Amino acid sequence: MTRRIRMLVLMTGALAALVAVPASAGTTDDTVGFGSISPSSGPPGSEISYVVVGSPIADTECRGSSAFATEFLGADGVRLGTGGETIGVPETATPGTGYLRLVCYVSDATGRRVIRGVCTSFEVVDANTTVLGSSSTAVAGSTVNVPCPAAPRTVVSESVIASQTTLGEAFNLIITPLGG
Repeated sequence: MTRRIRMLVLMTGALAALVAVPASAGTTDDTVGFGSISPSSGPPGSEISYVVVGSPIADTECRGSSAFATEFLGADGVRLGTGGETIGVPETATPGTGYLRLVCYVSDATGRRVIRGVCTSFEVVDANTTVLGSSSTAVAGSTVNVPCPAAPRTVVSESVIASQTTLGEAFNLIITPLGG
């Protein structure tokens, strides 16, 4: 019984610390993610480059993190391909809206890294369509992120990532003043 009481006290303390964190603490998903993608539309076979924003060295942090992953998703959220420094539009992509998904660690307001998961849209066009160098670039202080498609795989994944981000930011705010 004593063990259960200690666990309850520990959980209550952790929850209190989490609730005490201001809602604006850390970096929000509105400022972390894709700063630009180029091109913003193209036929299957197109190669897409992107820049990650969110901290002074977000692009380097993200691409070098242990969680770094990029995916090309269909409109239904099905993963059609994976990428790295760039990501290609898979030959199996059909014309219409597709999505780029990025998962990586980027520093929060304390300078400590937390995991992020973001998406942005990409318009897949017919192979016979000419695209003239279009790109999407965020205005200062924001991103070109959009919600990921509401497929079971992405909903569950994004929920887990959002929980880890929130807990990580709360932990960082508590531990940083302690010199940790």
